[in-house]
Amino acid sequence: MKTILVPVDFSKCSNNAAKYAVQVADKAKSKLILLHSYHIPLTMAEVPQVADLTSEIKTEAHEQIRKLAVSLKKGNPDVVIETVVIAGFAHDAIITETQKNKANLIIMGTRGKHGLLDEVFGSVTSGVIAHSKVPVLAVPEGSKFKGISKIALSVDLYPNARKNALTPLVTFAKIFNAEILLYHIVETDMLNLWGFEKEKARIEKMLDGLKYSFFEEDTNDVTGGINKFVAKHKAEVLSVISRKHNFIERLFWRSITRRLALHSDLPFLALPE
Repeated sequence: MKTILVPVDFSKCSNNAAKYAVQVADKAKSKLILLHSYHIPLTMAEVPQVADLTSEIKTEAHEQIRKLAVSLKKGNPDVVIETVVIAGFAHDAIITETQKNKANLIIMGTRGKHGLLDEVFGSVTSGVIAHSKVPVLAVPEGSKFKGISKIALSVDLYPNARKNALTPLVTFAKIFNAEILLYHIVETDMLNLWGFEKEKARIEKMLDGLKYSFFEEDTNDVTGGINKFVAKHKAEVLSVISRKHNFIERLFWRSITRRLALHSDLPFLALPE
């Protein structure tokens, strides 16, 4: 994991995620890139006034991100920190800069429970999770880095996931020497159709060399079951393979992955399908 990208808007939430990220970077020996995107103001005023205001916003952003980098560097002097300030919408900027810098992981903050508009149309975090080709670690506002010894992975054992879908998780777990707790919600009909033992064996093969345990539960409450599981086993990170959904599902917020990311009380690692 050579490069970690951290989007920041200088809020308490994103600054907390940056503090979490720099400690992950220190442990992983990764470079940290702080990214801030700003909007060019729309106004009916003449162009020179818009240009002046844009320049002022850009200058202020550069100063704020510099101060944040200095602050993070104080506690983690060995971490290489770079800063990027660009004009544009946050979601687009994050995806573009991730690809440009060949980042291996995105770490960003989430405030947890959101309002109705966020429930319907999503948020920057959920949008990035939906479109990113690299893992996204969503860090709740109140979450502090205290090491990672247990990672809960919710699996549904279906045969169409990429064969290397769990590779980023394996890498992440090895960095921290963490145990992986596999949690599966039993769905009898689907298991009979797909072949439970065959798929379970395939996943276990991917985790060869790691500490892991397998747990099963029969429940209709997917999100509730997962949250109870991570609380019971005191996992520090929850991970799920992020599926691609159609337009209607995105519009009405039927993605369990994004629900968990925005409402989880602990860092949430979304693995791209």
